[in-house]
Amino acid sequence: MATNNYNKIFGVKRSIWSSAGYYAQDNETQEQYRLDIAEAEECKPEDLTEDQLDDFWYQDNEYNYEAEQTNLNEHIDGCIIALAHRWSHYGAICGNGREATKIVGSCIADILSSTGDSAEWWAEDYNINGRTGDHDGSWSITYRVCKDQYEAERLQALAMMGQLDNSDIMARTKSLYPYIAKIYGWPYRGSKKAAAA
Repeated sequence: MATNNYNKIFGVKRSIWSSAGYYAQDNETQEQYRLDIAEAEECKPEDLTEDQLDDFWYQDNEYNYEAEQTNLNEHIDGCIIALAHRWSHYGAICGNGREATKIVGSCIADILSSTGDSAEWWAEDYNINGRTGDHDGSWSITYRVCKDQYEAERLQALAMMGQLDNSDIMARTKSLYPYIAKIYGWPYRGSKKAAAA
């Protein structure tokens, strides 16, 4: 497959879920959302306050989060490992550039967990990515698949001893993207959608 074709199919960002509020959306999305809520609430769009719209957005996002957990509630043959990279607002003093690994398990829905104030998950460049943020900074995460729990634990232990970094683990694991692509109907390598593009 040619590089341009690959970028056209897999280089696009496909959103899974985001905690971004109403104000984080572009003007066109905000306006369409205002019109949709006004229709549902049987009122004029201009009668809706910004606080009301933000509350509706929050409720819808919570509903969508639960729906995505249900969509992704499938077990895979293997073990998911999260490869994280820390970005801090305060630089090196708060661990800027620090790497970490976490074993997620075999259920895809378990990637949708966050202890931060904000979170987002998406597919891009044939990988499943995440970002969680708090008042100190954020973690950028890539989710990969190991052949089993034992292999995930072995790679994590080697990373903790400084013998492997995230790029080494990327090379020793496979992408989670095809598993999620099959659920959502996205193209993946070997699929009819990818072949037709």
